[in-house]
Amino acid sequence: MLEDLRKNQKFIIWIIAIVFIVSMALMGIMDIFQKKPVVGKIYGKKILYNEYDQMFRQNVEMYLAQNPDAQLDENLTKSLNEQTWNQLVSRTVMQRQIKNYRIKVSDKDIINKFKNDPPQEIQQNPGFMTDGKFDKQKYLSAIATDEYFAQQLEQYIRELLPYEKLERKIKDQVVVTEDSVRIDWIEKNDKASGKVIFFDYNKIPAQEINDADIQSYYDNNKEKYRKDPARKYRYVQLKLEASPDDITLAKEEIDYVNSLILSGQDFGTLAEQYSQDPGSASKQGSLGYFGKGRMVPEFEEKAFSMNVGDISEPFKTNFGWHILKVTNTKTNDKGEKEVEASHILIKIEPSDKTKMDLRNLADDIYTLVKEKDFENAIADHELEIKETAEFNETTEYIPGIGRYPHLVKEAFSEKIGFMPEPVKTYDGSYIIAELSYKVGSHIQEFDKVKEVIKRELDKNKRIELAYNKANEILSNNPVEDYFKKAEEAGFSIVDFKDITISKSIPQIGLDKQLNQAIFAIEANNWAKLIKSDKGAYMAFVENRTHADMEGFNSKKDELTEEYRQRKEQAHYSEWYQKVLKEAKTEDLRYLYY
Repeated sequence: MLEDLRKNQKFIIWIIAIVFIVSMALMGIMDIFQKKPVVGKIYGKKILYNEYDQMFRQNVEMYLAQNPDAQLDENLTKSLNEQTWNQLVSRTVMQRQIKNYRIKVSDKDIINKFKNDPPQEIQQNPGFMTDGKFDKQKYLSAIATDEYFAQQLEQYIRELLPYEKLERKIKDQVVVTEDSVRIDWIEKNDKASGKVIFFDYNKIPAQEINDADIQSYYDNNKEKYRKDPARKYRYVQLKLEASPDDITLAKEEIDYVNSLILSGQDFGTLAEQYSQDPGSASKQGSLGYFGKGRMVPEFEEKAFSMNVGDISEPFKTNFGWHILKVTNTKTNDKGEKEVEASHILIKIEPSDKTKMDLRNLADDIYTLVKEKDFENAIADHELEIKETAEFNETTEYIPGIGRYPHLVKEAFSEKIGFMPEPVKTYDGSYIIAELSYKVGSHIQEFDKVKEVIKRELDKNKRIELAYNKANEILSNNPVEDYFKKAEEAGFSIVDFKDITISKSIPQIGLDKQLNQAIFAIEANNWAKLIKSDKGAYMAFVENRTHADMEGFNSKKDELTEEYRQRKEQAHYSEWYQKVLKEAKTEDLRYLYY
């Protein structure tokens, strides 16, 4: 059992390490030194590159220590970077809220938690279970016999408790009444089944809309087409691509591996040693069985043209250079051939020198652009100048460029002609941009919204015609013929079964007005005709099942607790998103990672 305890210590040590690292960052101990690069801001406080990078590297080291078989590839690095940033933001926000709410933790609180309410990670540890349930005596015996573990757990609880008390304080703001629980029960258990005639406006032919009608609508509804202040950048992109030297180097490497194969060395051993495919290298290059359509065309063509035991010459795909060995074939249940193969992959990737050369080129062009006008500076480098679509001050993603909050902020604080520092994108490319357009609050020009208005007027006309057609069918036919006549007119009959007042109807979706009409009547009745933005609906209710109120009364306490937990969690999540937004986080990591 103590062995299980020590395994669980990894989790606790991991948490404590993060707490220590983040706490050091929040203390701002690096601020006493000279000005350094900033990777972001939280509540306006600068997060220095050095302190963040230390946290990031610590997280990487701890992850690899806990997952010794993991390969630190680009995707894992990005994931751990995101985790580090999110931990830092969350920790900063929550510490601010702990202070705001004056959360205090006494030694008595810690002792009570330590003895009577250990963390869920501990309660779920198999070493503390008997017959699948948490055994408190095992837990108490363990902390009594393993002093180091007890100390680490106490430290963890000391860090954890302020957060738990804050969460409880926020959740306690929720007020749950018996009436609210009863209404929730009724809404979930009051059900209806039947059919809906869907008078879909799409079944009505497109209508003629003339220019005069469009112009008139625009003139009378101009405020509808008002837009917030907007900006545009024009920009060029310097793409990070493998250089001729990088391509040559990859070819030389695959040729060298091929020479080792030709000399008789084991294919699987060479795959483990040289292949750059992380998914297969550890399995001696094995890709398992695959059929046609699973691999890129060049790879598939090569694999299905070889015999069992054959080893290919080096060949290239968009992934890089491959050497392929076919180890078996079979026919699957559909009678289709599948190939079992292994491969060695040497990727064609930009080298560090290529990346540095691109960075230097971006700096050179940026300097030139600041000395000359944008077009003349760029002309010497055969780069295509593009311009973004309009974006406003709340934009998170600039069309054509990406998610760069500082570019949005600068666009609304600088003059036309402003050129931000070259932006390194997530794939290693660079963007050089110039603020090219700015406009205040404005109404879109007629020509830009003409087609939008035309489609809107056409839709409105067809909705009205669908509604009129529904009225015509209902007025001129007996109720027993409604379905038949609606189908003859080309409209659909949609079945619904056991829906609740908040549940969508297939093919229609959730229309609150329609659902309310359905639940306003009993079985074997028609609901009133509903006009909507999709046309019109007419529902016939075949069956109604009312909520079992005796069942509600028999388990009211259980239902109240379940409802309380749900509402508390929703309230806490909403609160957290609110305080997260108030932190006004600015993420500048893309400048360095």
